[in-house]
Amino acid sequence: MGTLTHAFPRAAALAGADLSAVGLTGARRRTVSSLAATLASGDIALDPGADREEAGRALLAVPGIGPWTAALVGLRGLADPDVWLPGDLALRRSLAALGSSDADAATRWRPWRSYAVLHLWALAVPSLFTRAPAPTLPRSA
Repeated sequence: MGTLTHAFPRAAALAGADLSAVGLTGARRRTVSSLAATLASGDIALDPGADREEAGRALLAVPGIGPWTAALVGLRGLADPDVWLPGDLALRRSLAALGSSDADAATRWRPWRSYAVLHLWALAVPSLFTRAPAPTLPRSA
């Protein structure tokens, strides 16, 4: 196969980078810079084996990071099997289609709520989780 040609920058480099050309709003640039600086200083650990609850609390202390983002980092970045994303629009739509509510699901699927989230997202937006069929070419006569 090929070789690695690009790598994500280290947190310290990202903290000091000029992010004005990456297409983010000023608030999001400040959030990325703050998060990178906090990661570089070691005040937040998001590496394998990090304490998930502590990471969540530390993320919430970063200006611009709210509960949904902190929960998503736990679910996707820290492989926490029991993350629920209250208020997530796709989850609410899927639950409504199933005749359920956020509160019911959040308690019923514990301690595997992350898996439920992934399935409900797939139900809400199946095109994100399935491969589009190959295009068919017109037959020549």
